[in-house]
Amino acid sequence: MVGACGPGGIQSLREIAEAHPTEFVYELHLLGYTPEDIGRRVDHVIADHLIRIRMREPDSWLYAAAKGWAFPVSREWMLAADHYDAFTRANSGRRKPKPYPRPWKDQQTKKLGTTNLSPVDARDLLRRAAREGVGTERQ
Repeated sequence: MVGACGPGGIQSLREIAEAHPTEFVYELHLLGYTPEDIGRRVDHVIADHLIRIRMREPDSWLYAAAKGWAFPVSREWMLAADHYDAFTRANSGRRKPKPYPRPWKDQQTKKLGTTNLSPVDARDLLRRAAREGVGTERQ
């Protein structure tokens, strides 16, 4: 069954299990099931609904894996981390404190490009460009 929100039921479970096998088994374990129980002890539709709910909870390993996070956190943890950051900013004077580490990637970090050059070759290329005055022209 494929609906407007994508595949459901057994196909959805298979896709999640293939994408994040360890986290999938762990979430089933927390629910009291094993992958072998799907279709036997628990109907695949019910298992799909249970897993979909876990995929919406940030304290779930499945949610964290799907989002690329280092570890899952609760909503309360996020709130406490935000409060901690606000408190340290308010009480740190002029210095800017580092925020408490979050499991997700820093969205403020900008990646300007990629290269296949090794770090040594890239530095050598930049040195040669600086010697030749490349990129120093005023427009």
